[in-house]
Amino acid sequence: MSGPLRVDRREGFCSRPATFAVYLLLFVSLGLLFYTRLAGLGQSFWHDEVWSVLKFIDPGPAVIFSEYIPNNHMLFSLLAWGTTRFLPGGEVTYRLWGVVPSLLAVVLLVHWLWRREGPTVAALFSLLVLTSPLHLDYAREARGYGLAFLASAGILWAGDSILASRGRQSVAAFGLAGLLGILTLPVFVLPFVLSFAVRIADMKPFFWPQADLTAPYRAESIDVRQRMN
Repeated sequence: MSGPLRVDRREGFCSRPATFAVYLLLFVSLGLLFYTRLAGLGQSFWHDEVWSVLKFIDPGPAVIFSEYIPNNHMLFSLLAWGTTRFLPGGEVTYRLWGVVPSLLAVVLLVHWLWRREGPTVAALFSLLVLTSPLHLDYAREARGYGLAFLASAGILWAGDSILASRGRQSVAAFGLAGLLGILTLPVFVLPFVLSFAVRIADMKPFFWPQADLTAPYRAESIDVRQRMN
């Protein structure tokens, strides 16, 4: 009799069979997601966006880094200031660093879920994001939420990669994602530190590969068993 069937969740992008309905749901959801987030980017700013544009983005770095208040999404304000200096487009240009990272975050998580859990989970996730009023509102704003979405997605993906492979590139990606979030929203340091803390125990062998404190006890146990035999 053959052994139990095991499924490797980390195989290639099309490692699992998926029905036509799942593929259709995924691509329709992503298509509608891009359409609904990109449509209406030229509409007038609302209160928080007006505050960000007039108070921080237009004045530039001298004001952006002069003081911190919760409405000052610093990295976003800096990127938006630099972009609007060279690209015309009014409201659309101001919102680019909000909507583009938010869409990249969804694509990253869909790809990660596809590889890890299969196309069905990835399709359901894309549908949930599509119908999320929170994402619909915040992903298109001339604010730093899109960068925060991307940083959160990066921490989730890189954190899982650390546990799977313990590669230095995964650790670097985890740190860069955290830095992206913190420079945009300094309060992001809290979820970043908590996410890092839950991986400390598993990352110890990565940082200190020779610090195997149980090795002497295991060697002694093997020696005792050999003598008894």
